[in-house]
Amino acid sequence: MDYVYTKVFVEQSFTSPPRYAKAAQVYAKKIAFEVAHDALQIFGAYGLSREFIIEKLFRDARALLIEDGTVEALSLDAADDIILNYSL
Repeated sequence: MDYVYTKVFVEQSFTSPPRYAKAAQVYAKKIAFEVAHDALQIFGAYGLSREFIIEKLFRDARALLIEDGTVEALSLDAADDIILNYSL
């Protein structure tokens, strides 16, 4: 039943589901990088060693910002979409 309410809410809202997906993707990538960066700062020089998992996590989080289109490009795409649809 919750699905029905969510579906109706999304259809009646001003934004479309693809915009939600873009926003969620940008947010998740930024948060993943921030968490990995903070963990690397906590580990210090040990965080750069391949012996610790944080080195791989940081590399993967950094790659997330680049691989599927940069976060800046996704943000600009979403902003252009809003401007075109809402005449701001």
